Amino acid sequence: EKDRFAFARLAEVKDAKGQKATGSKDLDYRHLRTPAQISMNVDASQGGLVVDSEKFTLSAVVNDPKLIDAFVMVNDQKVFFKARTPEETGPMKVTTEFSLKEGTNFISVVARESQDYATRKTVVVRRRPVALAQKATQTATQAKP
Repeated sequence: EKDRFAFARLAEVKDAKGQKATGSKDLDYRHLRTPAQISMNVDASQGGLVVDSEKFTLSAVVNDPKLIDAFVMVNDQKVFFKARTPEETGPMKVTTEFSLKEGTNFISVVARESQDYATRKTVVVRRRPVALAQKATQTATQAKP
């Protein structure tokens, strides 16, 4: 494939001057690392979430056989950390409650396989200002018959 490279022994390589380059049919592509699968109770595909309350509860599941730990960051502040013991297997469940600042909050779940390799999934949660949240609540209450 284009923009891929491989390593071969010098004895297995021959000079192909004047010949058209052809790919070998007996080579396989092997992934050396597979990123962790992170699923959250927040749907990030819709561009984020809007909430009125100060507290927010996040639940996530991290699935990675090589997982060493997972943590949750809210606006660059670590609010949750859990390390995996060697005996633990299967998905790691993460549940934490934390405070949101008014406005935009960036919430990231990070799953680490090693000191150098991590997978991150981020969602945006917007907390409405208190006055706007109260106005929205009053409008919804008045609209009910």
